[in-house]
Amino acid sequence: LFRSPERRTSEMKLLLFVVVLGTVVFDNSAVGATVGGQIVQRISCPKLTPITRNITAKRIESYTKQHKPIEAVIVITKKNKKWCLDPKLDWVKKVMKAVDKQRSEE
Repeated sequence: LFRSPERRTSEMKLLLFVVVLGTVVFDNSAVGATVGGQIVQRISCPKLTPITRNITAKRIESYTKQHKPIEAVIVITKKNKKWCLDPKLDWVKKVMKAVDKQRSEE
């Protein structure tokens, strides 16, 4: 029932280690998506990014498609900006095709 202070300290250290280890393992599960041979952080788009002008394929490093919670194309620019675009828009489809073409020529 009553534990010595040394035992409580070692139990707290063990508990802290387990919590930190669990956090690291859980957090690493959100990193492993591969796009175009590159590892990118798995991103979730809760809503589409309002874009006022079209983005050119030259500015895009990679993209991936998301199906939940919304349909979106997640675009990562060469400046590491992340945008969630509507996959139904014609210009987004054209940009994806252009990025795919650039990759096949590399």
